Parts: sequence; C-alpha cells; structure tokens
Amino acid sequence: MAINPEKIVKKIRELPPLPIIAQRLLEVVDDDRSSANDLTEIILTDQALTAKVLRLVNSSFYGFSRKISTLSKAVVIIGFAAIKNMAISFCTVEAIKKLKGPVDWERYWEHGITCASAGKFLCQALKDPVPEKAFVIGLLHDVGYAIICATHPKEFEEFIDKGYYTSIVEEKEFFGISHPEVGRMLMEHWRFPEDICRVVRHHHTPSMIEKAEDIQLPVLVMANAYSYINDASYYDPFCSEMLSGALSAISLSSTQYSGVFKDVAEHVKMTKDFFGLSFNSEETVSRSDDLRVSFISSDTKRSEWVGAIIESWGMTPVLVSSFKPIIAHEQDISLVILDAAALSGEPMLLLARKLSSEGINVCISESSSETHMADIGLPVIPYLFKCEDVKKQIKSFSQ
Repeated sequence: MAINPEKIVKKIRELPPLPIIAQRLLEVVDDDRSSANDLTEIILTDQALTAKVLRLVNSSFYGFSRKISTLSKAVVIIGFAAIKNMAISFCTVEAIKKLKGPVDWERYWEHGITCASAGKFLCQALKDPVPEKAFVIGLLHDVGYAIICATHPKEFEEFIDKGYYTSIVEEKEFFGISHPEVGRMLMEHWRFPEDICRVVRHHHTPSMIEKAEDIQLPVLVMANAYSYINDASYYDPFCSEMLSGALSAISLSSTQYSGVFKDVAEHVKMTKDFFGLSFNSEETVSRSDDLRVSFISSDTKRSEWVGAIIESWGMTPVLVSSFKPIIAHEQDISLVILDAAALSGEPMLLLARKLSSEGINVCISESSSETHMADIGLPVIPYLFKCEDVKKQIKSFSQ
C-alpha cells in the first residue's frame, strides 16, 4: 500500500517551524562566533527551559556539592555544547510531543532516549570533542516514524499490525518511502545542521558505514544495537549487518564499553524526567550473577563489545580468541557461544562438534545470511543476541 511520498513532503512543509527559541539556538550552532553569553541570553527568554536546565545540572547525576543557581554558571560548569544541545533537544521534543497518531509513544521515546544516552557516552569514551551531538542524533533519528504516523495514521496502524516494522525494506515497499528519508526531510525543514541530517538519513544504510565522514553514524548504529539488546527498540535486521561495520570503525575495550553501559541506565532516567516523558525506565533485564558465558571469536572488536554486554547482564564473560582450547567443565561455563561470522570454515565445524561431543552446552551466533550453519545440528542464536536468548539456551540444555 504505497502512499504518495509527495503527500508526506507536503505535510512536512505545512508543519509549523520549531519555536523561535529553538530557531535562535540553531543559529548559535551555525555561528562560530557565538559565545556562552549568547546562549545564556537566548535560554533566559524561556522561563520553563531555564528552570529545566537548572534542575538538570543540580540533579544527582552531576553530583555537585553546591547548588548552581544561575544559568551562566551552569554553562561554564557543564559546558557550552552540553547546554546548547540540551536546550535544542528540549524544544524539539516539545514540538514532536504535539504530533498525534497510533505509534507506541512510550516505546518511541524510550528508544530515542536510550540511543541518545548510549551515543553520548560512547562518544565520550572515544574522546569525541562534541559528544552532545550524538545525543541529539540518537534522540531524533527515528522522527520519520512520528511524521509518517501523524500524517497517515490508518496506513501506519496497518503497517504495525502486519509486523512490517521489522524490515526497512518492507517499510519502503509499504509506504513508498522510509522513515530515515522522512526524518531527513523534517530535520532539513527545521534547519538542523547538514551533518546531523545526513546521519539521520543513513542510519539504516549499511554501505554508508565505510563512507562515514565522522564517528556519528557508527556510534548511532551501536546505540541502536544497545537499545535493541536491552528491549528498548523495535528490531530491524539491518542493525546486525551494520553493527559489524560500526565495530570496525570504533576501537573501545571491554572495560570502556562496560563504563558506558553503567552510565547509560542512570542517564536515561534523568533525561526522561528532564523532558517530562512517561515510560518505564527501570532495568528490564534481570541479572544472572551465577552464570558464566564464553564467547569464542577471532574478531577482537566484537569480542570486546560482547564481553561488556554479557557483563551488563550480571553474567561473567569468558572471552576466547580463535581456536584456543577451552576447558568448559573446569571453568564451570554455562554456555559456549561460537561466532559464526568470524569462525567460518572447517575448523569452526570441528570445534563445534568437539565441544558438543564432550557434553558442553554450545550454540552458534550468526546473522540471517549464514543460516547454513544450523545444518551441523547445533542451536543457533541471532548475531545480535539478547539476554533472553542466552538464558533460553542454557535452560533448554539443562532440561
């Protein structure tokens, strides 16, 4: 049921511009000569926004011993870029909240804020000079969904009922246009910087990972993956395909990833309150401190990522590179996961059969393009596996 993309374009053009204060803030973004004083004067024209910013900087997240009572001091302490993007995000969220339609808004905002927080802390770990840009991108990258839902509510409801949101390909066939394309149109209409518009447009385009001009696209892909793994997102098959490219573009250790994941949960709660949004931000993945999970892969970068993910679930990761011997029983390992993407070929098959023959609980992690690995008779879990996938495999082995 392809809709006419021109109708969406027309609707976007008919949407009101961002509030004047947001437009002035975006002008500050584009002006290299702008100063902290310029930013402070703009924010002070909106009492509600001023109060929000001061409440945030005085929250337990920042942990300052003395109360920060003036906006100018907040800008100095938190930083020009942080306050600027905080204010822009608030104004944009207020505009999106006025849209109506059958989308699951709690799920939409939970996903956006989780991606925003994960993106920000990933950029901080990577020493990016403007990590707040990743926050804005993560928050708004799926705004195309909100626009399609608001402009074509009946078609969007049918789209959800049929489960088409699981595929960007089916989405474009159904609507005649994809939410990243619509998102870029809106961001351009609202006069966001070109680099932000570009990332929004290509966040489901695997071929663009290698062509990315900075780390923002790989970071958004990883934030999307983190959101999915932690049940704060709708699943898109392209996410797993893009994750390998994003991991290649980013070099962080398992320890650094762990630090990021610990910060994200608290930041999501704080950000939800800042924007006045309602969704359950409590931890949805139950911890499993008594489980030890081994991940065998020759892909070091993926191993670092997976190790931190496993640890964030309360499990103990046991990472093994390539085909080094593993004594699962002596290490009391609950599950061995073999990375089919990195351990393909006959050695992989021999290792899988050897572990299985020794009575070890072993499964294979692979993407949909590698389903032939199931032919060896071992359980298969997704490339982008969740905590529930691991627990289910451990439970099925013990029965």
